[in-house]
Amino acid sequence: RTWRWLVGTYVGCLWALWALYVANGDALTLIVMLVLLVFPGSYVHGDDFFGYAGLVAAFTAPIVALGVNPTGSKLVDNATYARRALARLSQSFTGAAVVALLALLW
Repeated sequence: RTWRWLVGTYVGCLWALWALYVANGDALTLIVMLVLLVFPGSYVHGDDFFGYAGLVAAFTAPIVALGVNPTGSKLVDNATYARRALARLSQSFTGAAVVALLALLW
C-alpha cells in the first residue's frame, strides 16, 4: 500500500504543477484542471490495484495547487509551487521510509 501512496503523491504533484502551468494565473482554469483529476482519481479508488494511488493523487493536487491569494490577485510564482510540490513529495517519501523501517523492526 505504501508504493501506491507514493505513486499517488507523485502523480498529484505533477498534475498540480502542470495545471498551474496551463492555467497561467487564471483561477477558473486551475479549478477546472484540478477537477479533471479529482473525478477520475475518485473513480479509480474502487480498483484493487491502483485505487489508493488514485485517491491520493485526487487530494494531493489541490493541496499543492491551491495557493491562490484570497484577495483575488494572480497566483504566486511557479517557484513557490515547485517548492510546495517538492516538500509534499519529501514528506511522503520520509513517511514511507519510516513505515518501512517500523515494519522491519516490529
